[in-house]
Amino acid sequence: MDSSIESLEEPADAPVTIERVTFFARGAAEIPTTGETIYREEVVGQTASERSRTRLRFDHPWELVPGLWRFELWYANRKLMDESFTVVVP
Repeated sequence: MDSSIESLEEPADAPVTIERVTFFARGAAEIPTTGETIYREEVVGQTASERSRTRLRFDHPWELVPGLWRFELWYANRKLMDESFTVVVP
């Protein structure tokens, strides 16, 4: 095998940068402390695993926007995943 090709290969456990995009239900969530309305959130992070977990925690009541939410995971400007779920507030 050509040594120049080998040197370009990355180990399977090398960290990769993943971007998670969250689209909020009904298009918006309002932050009560600032009055700011957010429609989507983009978070960039690194993972060193072939498996990546995406979690969403509702830490404050104002975060519970009922309706359809959506996640996207991106790597190198390529969409890897698109998942939707519905939040129901009792």
